[in-house]
Amino acid sequence: MDRIRLAIWTFMLLLFSVTIWGDEIYFRSLGVKDGLSQPSSIAIWQDRLGRIWLGNNAVNCYDGISTKVIRLSEYFPSLEDANIHNFCGNDSTLYLLAENNIICIDLQIRQPFMPEITATAICYSDNQLYTVEGHSLYRCNIRSGEKEVLFSDERYVFTLITPIGDNQFWIGTTTGVLKVDLTEKRIITTCFQKENITTQFLDSESRLWLSAKSGLAAVVSLNGESIVFNDSGGSFIPYIHCFTEDTRGIIWVGTLAGLYRIEMKTNGIPEIMSNQPYMAETSITALFTDRQGNLWIGPYYGDIRYGNIDLDDFKCFYSDEKVEDRLHGTVIGSMAEDKEGNLYVASEGSGINVLNKNREVIRHITKTTHRLPDNKIRALWYDEQTDNLFISVYKNGLYVLDRKTGRIKQIDFSFFDSASQLTIEDIVPYRDMLVLPSTQGIFKLDRENLHTSYLLDDSLLQQKCSGNIRTVYIDDKDRLWVSSLEEGLFSVDLKSQKVISLYGDGLQKGSRIPSAVNSICGDSRNGLFMSTLNSGLLLYNEEKNDFSSYREQDHFLLSDVCYSVTRSFYRNLIVTTDKGVSILDMSVKKKPLSAFHIPLSNLPAPLSLSGDCGIYVSPMDRNVYVGTICGLFSFNEQNLNRPGRNYSLFFSSISVNNQLLTPANSDFLQQDIAFSRKIKLPYNLNTISLTFSTSNYLLSNYGQYEYKMEGLDELWITTSNRTITYSSLRPGRYNLIVRELDNPQNEVLLEIIIMYPFWLSWPMILLYVCVTISIIARLVWFNKTKTRLMLSLEMKKREVEQMDKLNRDNQQFLTNISNEFRKPLTVIIAILNNIVADAAVVAGKNRIGKVLKQVVYLQGLITRLQTFNREEQEDVAFSFGNPVYDAESPVEEVIGTEDNTLYTMLIIDSDSEIRASLKETFSFAYRLIEAEDTKEGYLIALRELPDIILSEIDMADGSGIELCRMIKAHVDTLHIPVILMTYQPSPEQQIQSIRSGADDYVVKPFFMDLLQHRCNSLVRNSKRILSRYIKQKEEQDYVPLLATNVQEKRLLDTATRVLEEHLEDPEFDIARWAKCMGMGRTSLFNQIKMVTGMTPNDYIVSFKMDRAKLLLSDESCCPIAEVAYRLGYSDPIYFSRTFKKHVGVSPMQYRKNMLVSQKEEVS
Repeated sequence: MDRIRLAIWTFMLLLFSVTIWGDEIYFRSLGVKDGLSQPSSIAIWQDRLGRIWLGNNAVNCYDGISTKVIRLSEYFPSLEDANIHNFCGNDSTLYLLAENNIICIDLQIRQPFMPEITATAICYSDNQLYTVEGHSLYRCNIRSGEKEVLFSDERYVFTLITPIGDNQFWIGTTTGVLKVDLTEKRIITTCFQKENITTQFLDSESRLWLSAKSGLAAVVSLNGESIVFNDSGGSFIPYIHCFTEDTRGIIWVGTLAGLYRIEMKTNGIPEIMSNQPYMAETSITALFTDRQGNLWIGPYYGDIRYGNIDLDDFKCFYSDEKVEDRLHGTVIGSMAEDKEGNLYVASEGSGINVLNKNREVIRHITKTTHRLPDNKIRALWYDEQTDNLFISVYKNGLYVLDRKTGRIKQIDFSFFDSASQLTIEDIVPYRDMLVLPSTQGIFKLDRENLHTSYLLDDSLLQQKCSGNIRTVYIDDKDRLWVSSLEEGLFSVDLKSQKVISLYGDGLQKGSRIPSAVNSICGDSRNGLFMSTLNSGLLLYNEEKNDFSSYREQDHFLLSDVCYSVTRSFYRNLIVTTDKGVSILDMSVKKKPLSAFHIPLSNLPAPLSLSGDCGIYVSPMDRNVYVGTICGLFSFNEQNLNRPGRNYSLFFSSISVNNQLLTPANSDFLQQDIAFSRKIKLPYNLNTISLTFSTSNYLLSNYGQYEYKMEGLDELWITTSNRTITYSSLRPGRYNLIVRELDNPQNEVLLEIIIMYPFWLSWPMILLYVCVTISIIARLVWFNKTKTRLMLSLEMKKREVEQMDKLNRDNQQFLTNISNEFRKPLTVIIAILNNIVADAAVVAGKNRIGKVLKQVVYLQGLITRLQTFNREEQEDVAFSFGNPVYDAESPVEEVIGTEDNTLYTMLIIDSDSEIRASLKETFSFAYRLIEAEDTKEGYLIALRELPDIILSEIDMADGSGIELCRMIKAHVDTLHIPVILMTYQPSPEQQIQSIRSGADDYVVKPFFMDLLQHRCNSLVRNSKRILSRYIKQKEEQDYVPLLATNVQEKRLLDTATRVLEEHLEDPEFDIARWAKCMGMGRTSLFNQIKMVTGMTPNDYIVSFKMDRAKLLLSDESCCPIAEVAYRLGYSDPIYFSRTFKKHVGVSPMQYRKNMLVSQKEEVS
């Protein structure tokens, strides 16, 4: 009887079965690249957040972005990483079997534990975990590790358990399936008692789907009636591993040979929808339908597949030249549809693909099959009135296919010289003609007689419309819009055939559009839209004749690089970009309200778009067809706009200071971040990076989100990235809110508390307050005490000020008396020095020297008195000098120039006695000029240009320092040495003197000998520097020696005269020199040494070398030997060595240098 019933059901299934899939199924994949431990799955389950748990050799948790792997062997060394199956659980715990051991995973801390309970199968129902093992069904207490026997029957070996409700269960056994009521402790129904049940599944109608080891498959209703849809030999469906039910009530069957679908008909009979399985290359071991309706498929080996048949309404067609019934071509371009629903798809290099109304490829129109001149098709357009298909062939003009006869003929362009090289870029219908843009211009075709001609009569305008045409469009006001590479965008009135406006291309100066236009659609009523090369979508404003833009940053487009734009059947805008397709809701005229996006990355297989890819909206099936590189996909925008169901948004991971936080490695996270609503962190862990995920696994899901950190951000921040990072958060409370851009109600919130450091905690703040109050009280007391002290100190200060005033008066009195003493002492010392230096005065020199010594001593007493007085007033002045310069610098003294004229000295002093004393001292050596004040002195200096100036600092009409500054600032007098004299020396005055440019600073009274040496040294050095800059040959290398008194001058004059008289005498020596001078050799040595600082021999050599320089410079033709003889040298070689020793170069080289210098001066 059973065999007869089985045969009847088999015949009915064959009668109603469908041999071809009604829909093509597209799934996304999940594999090792996404973090999966192994490309397989034998168990699938979803937790309350929507995360997908997969079992293979480990436990894998996929959160929509990444996969986290839990290897049980790391927690339980006795277990092997294999055969992890039978997932079930509740909101907080996942239960599974690993080698018949029950493993529990706490979802909130993601920590597994093993309660030491074994089982053959498990299920979770009514907040209880049920297991079967051996002959019994148990209820387990996970905490205690005990299990309670609820039902037992020694006749059966229990292998599977499925809860029904009302304390009833389906139990699969090795000898059939049992329906057991635990309340009554009895078996209600028994089915297939001779079959070893291996799989069972309860659908939404409480029907039990089962399969047996023999291959039998059946469905059992709730009342126990069973229908077999696969016999014991597996005639229709091979060995079954698993079942699941999708949202449409279709049962999916995972088998050894792939995936099958079964639909229950209205009469309750299951119908196998295809005997050709999907994914036939692998064995399906796990199936699961999540809360959103996505189908998850786990193969025995291979990537996990998932997708939504109901909501992901995509159809993809991929190119494959080797398969006849597949698309051919690399670039899928223009498309057209005939009145029978056949779709013609142009390709770049493979002709035309023809798809029937079921969108099956039925044939190809190519160079071989229909004698097309080339397989590169640029454009298609179907004329419904004539039932003709117009075809643009690359570099071969335009052809027309007569669908009635199937013949193709070429359109005549004989009026055009280069018709054989003509490429029609597009076919645009306009009234009863077709507009044909090409590189050679824009043509028109009469659709009735197929006659061609130029669209525009004006040759200049026609030339403007030629070149590389990007797009051509004619709007409802008979305006021709042309976008070309050479001319940019412009519009032409077709009635008057005149250019209306020029808009540029974004590159030209004065362009009115930001970028070149690739495509145009729309009309003046609903808006004229233009896709651009890199500036998004433009909307033409006819009143202002300008454009407004919609960009990626406005969230209306996937990318600003747009290729094509067209109107859909539902009047929305379809825009193709380099990142995918954007659908703009145009329910309000000329203003997009929102956008829906299809990223290319979300499609089942990798596809890409280019500017040559076409887009077509079918008026018959209302689908949108988008050509891509190596493929074509279609969708219905109405289906895509249906929102996904039952998905959540949650945080999936958190990193603090670049360290991943989990409940296992951190005390700050008590449970998984996905379940946490608050986290507290110390002040030094304030750089936070959070990753959020969504359980929306639809292909059409485009992740646009916005987030805001309340307490920090004022505005919402839009992002498509799933990671949010905040650095260096200050202590305080923050609320991080993340929500979907298109669905703001779907949001997730995390409270973040950055704790204050201990020194900013409330106890420490109280301590700070107490300390501050104590400090303030102490300061108040201190201020009061200070006020009392200040009053007493003020009175003391007044007394001290009175004493200081009295002391200052005393000091001023002593200073004035001391200065009065210094003036006569200066005159006395000068007179005594002159007397002592005068060789004519011999008698009384010793007594005069004693007087001079006492005067000097008196001067020292006055200085000590002033110093003592300053020390008492705490105003000590220190005087700094340069003893090295005064004592050791070789100063060669002179009293006149080489031609016996005297140097000029200007003396400026208001004291006539001082002037007389200085005049007496320097009269033998200088021509003296006197001045009584600074004004007179400055005028004399400008007029006479003296060789040196001696000036008093303190004078009635002005300061000597200012006079020095004026002299040094004038170009005619800046080279004159200036010596400033003072009665009241101080460091400040000395510094001001040096700053004004003074060459020396002398304190009165002074020693005349020292002053004479300073003056002579300054004059000589000044003349040397001056002669070097003005390049006077006479003074360039020789400056006469100076003396300090009349006796020295007489000695030097006599010595020089004797040397000149005997200059050419080679026998002249020191003995003859002394004899000619009328003194002894020793006396001559001592006096020459004292005056010049040189020995007589060195003086003679120096004198001859100076004369040699003059001879070598003046007499350039005189031989070196002649110069040597004229200087008293009998040996020219010895002369050359001596000259090089003193001068540094040989006589010949010296002469060359002088000649070069003279030539440069002349030039």
